[in-house]
Amino acid sequence: MLREGAPRLVALRVPDLPLQRVARGREPSGGEARPLAVVAEGRVLCADAAARAEGVRSGATAAEALAACGRLALVPDDPAADRSALRALAEALLGLAPAVELAGPDVLLLDASAAHLLAPGRGHAAPPSLPPPADAGRGAKEKKRRSAPPSLPPPADA
Repeated sequence: MLREGAPRLVALRVPDLPLQRVARGREPSGGEARPLAVVAEGRVLCADAAARAEGVRSGATAAEALAACGRLALVPDDPAADRSALRALAEALLGLAPAVELAGPDVLLLDASAAHLLAPGRGHAAPPSLPPPADAGRGAKEKKRRSAPPSLPPPADA
């Protein structure tokens, strides 16, 4: 059980941060995008889904990765750019948490001390929630049936 007044922290890990940073900075091409891997000291740090589907694995040498996927784009790791991207994410998260701290090359710690305001039943009012969409979880037949105008019973005094 959480003690009253104990600090509440949320750890947010971004495991493929170098890959995400590189992918966001890539120019969209008219053709099919090449599989992508980030390498450091001749070894794969992380690879996108297309590269993994071709057999590229973290820890493989660059030569092994290229042998598994000839179209693979190898991008050198840039720890300074990754740290800058993590700092930008931390600044954006300051809109949700009063304090955010960098705790590693791919980890942020968020102060969640005010999270109890969002939890119902803890002595605090929860913010109003939106009802689920009317068609959530229903099949197309039911959607079609519901979209037909409802038939109303005749008035009682007629």
